[in-house]
Amino acid sequence: MYTNGGWITSREAAAYLGITRQGIHYLYMTGKLHRWMPEGPKGHTTAYYSWEEVMEMRATSYRVKRRFCIHLLPEYWECSEWITIGEAAKTIGISYKTMQNLIRRRIFVFRYKRETDKTKRYLLSKLQVEKYRDDKERQRRNAAMKSAKAYIIPPPLTEAEEAAFEQKKWLTIPEAAQCLGVSIATIYTYSTSGRLRRYPVGVAHGRCQRWWVDYEDVKHLREDPEYQERRARWRSSIKVE
Repeated sequence: MYTNGGWITSREAAAYLGITRQGIHYLYMTGKLHRWMPEGPKGHTTAYYSWEEVMEMRATSYRVKRRFCIHLLPEYWECSEWITIGEAAKTIGISYKTMQNLIRRRIFVFRYKRETDKTKRYLLSKLQVEKYRDDKERQRRNAAMKSAKAYIIPPPLTEAEEAAFEQKKWLTIPEAAQCLGVSIATIYTYSTSGRLRRYPVGVAHGRCQRWWVDYEDVKHLREDPEYQERRARWRSSIKVE
């Protein structure tokens, strides 16, 4: 792969370390990589970097090892059976989105299965997925987290709060959550699924957007016996503190 007696180009070094060519130049400027500039025509000189230093950084840098999953056991790479994200999520018993987050955090070895020229899918080691599922320490942490996040039933609204909500046509997200006795995340779920109508407040700043929630929709849910029955069943099925 390398030429010139142990020197590689900035493009090759960037590919090995998973960074940009500007990042390679920064490593050189900070003294972490040595550079060699062979003589050549003016304006066409190519910079070369030490192969040994690049390989040492790839093997010891935590950031690079995480990026390429080098920190994971070789047996996972040699696995003969690979499964999709959906199959892995079903095996572990988590959502598809949670599985994607674990992949982005480089928890799993992965390969790409290219379906077309522009789309590709992740394939995961079935052996590693099953070992992750059966890990006792992970199960203990999950149980402790669920216990710490036990649902606390909010207190009922006071008469003054009831009267204040009755006078409003629009509620903020926290007010809607208080009125229904649910979490703010639940209100966002209801609005996304169309059970609650919401309207933007002002102009969004980046990803932040404030919303108004229609009080009539909130009131409809509060007075819906079927909805209240489902909420009561859910509350009785979890640990209450």
